[in-house]
Amino acid sequence: MKNQKKISLTDNNYNKEEKVPWSGKIFNNLKDIAQKNLSSPDLFVFPSSIDDTEINADTHIIELIQDSDEETNKKAWKIRTGNIMGFVGKDNVHLRIHSRFDDMSNEGGKEPKGNFLYYMLSKVLNINLTTYETTTSAKDSILNLLFMFFPKVLKEALAQGLYKEYRYFQYNDDRVRGAIEVSRFIREDIPFRGKIAYRTRELSHNNNLLHLVRHTIEYLRSNSFGRGILNNDLDTRNAILQVVNVTPDYQLRDRRQIIQSCKQLKSHPFYTKYRALQKLCLSILRHERVMYGEDNDKGYGLLFDGAWLWEEYLNTLLKPLNFIHPENKKGQGGINLFDTTPHHTIYPDFYKEGQIVADAKYKRYAKDENGNKREVAREDLYQIITYMYRLNIKKGLFLCPSVCKEEFVTPYKIGDNGATIEVIGLSIPQNAKLHFRDFCTEMRNNEYKFIGMVKKTLTSMDSI
Repeated sequence: MKNQKKISLTDNNYNKEEKVPWSGKIFNNLKDIAQKNLSSPDLFVFPSSIDDTEINADTHIIELIQDSDEETNKKAWKIRTGNIMGFVGKDNVHLRIHSRFDDMSNEGGKEPKGNFLYYMLSKVLNINLTTYETTTSAKDSILNLLFMFFPKVLKEALAQGLYKEYRYFQYNDDRVRGAIEVSRFIREDIPFRGKIAYRTRELSHNNNLLHLVRHTIEYLRSNSFGRGILNNDLDTRNAILQVVNVTPDYQLRDRRQIIQSCKQLKSHPFYTKYRALQKLCLSILRHERVMYGEDNDKGYGLLFDGAWLWEEYLNTLLKPLNFIHPENKKGQGGINLFDTTPHHTIYPDFYKEGQIVADAKYKRYAKDENGNKREVAREDLYQIITYMYRLNIKKGLFLCPSVCKEEFVTPYKIGDNGATIEVIGLSIPQNAKLHFRDFCTEMRNNEYKFIGMVKKTLTSMDSI
């Protein structure tokens, strides 16, 4: 597509590079993107349920802020981003929103890689991406990320059972159990040979929705990256086998018809997880058309809640240390703040009873690239002190990403009762030239140091 506008941003920031007086089609497309919220049907948001995050469905992806260009003295626009990362676009405008903790330098005019986003996703989704290079085109980047989510969303849906719905089936035998089809009977069974043509309505796994899933599986199998995702683990292979077994009449030539029949998202009181699976399958199968084909006037997007992703990534590091990880939006693992009123429930991000409570903060509370300390916001300090008081714990942690080269601990002492709060930063490699495989190696080294500092904190608590 000619005259494409590719824009790279970071989350929670203004875009400083694109301060130009946009007008015409590009500006109109940006305005359309700015008007979208996370409930838009042409966006795939992860986690697939907004209820699992701290954001809400009315959240807008970007804001357009009117400004003036000091050099030309003309009206211009800035883009303000929130806590959302990922890809979004419309027609000839493609936005790529990176983590603010990624190195955003674009040497040689190349688009920034966004290694940290890919790394967190690979850890949360438990997928080995060390052979994957993140400097692919925007088109391939979005498609590969959609592929990454498919096993998780598929397994969550199948955990509710194989989807069943009513379908009409045609039979021609001597066990009539439905409406006789007279015209077909005359055509096929005259002279009479003891068989009758009839049609019946039955609950079946062999339905359009599971055929949509099967078409998605076959599409992934046709792609080298997709094949690697499907073969990532035994559970994924077993899930795929279930779908293949109940769709024996799959035909590649039916793909367009299946996509058309599944455009309307299902809403079932029991098979609730299949709605996300259906949306993801449609996003994958229609991806080429949406970005560069006959549907290129429509919007598209794959977005992530940055704070949620950071918290779930930390869970992969802290779970082996037996930290408890309550889930606020799911109402799991909460603690009553008061004994007499059970309605005031608190949900620390992580804690170990009687030892330590930790808060995941996707914020710049760690030192900056120059080693300068950043102060923790008052409301965040009050929040963790509340957790510490309620759980009768004297050690609190803030766990943050850091652009500083070394991990560090910044302590806060609370009064004279021996209680302390510490900020522990996990260093994110800032070398934009790193191949993703080398980035993963550095991250694993930094994780080892980070976990060592957390363990040291636990050891110090044992000695009290």
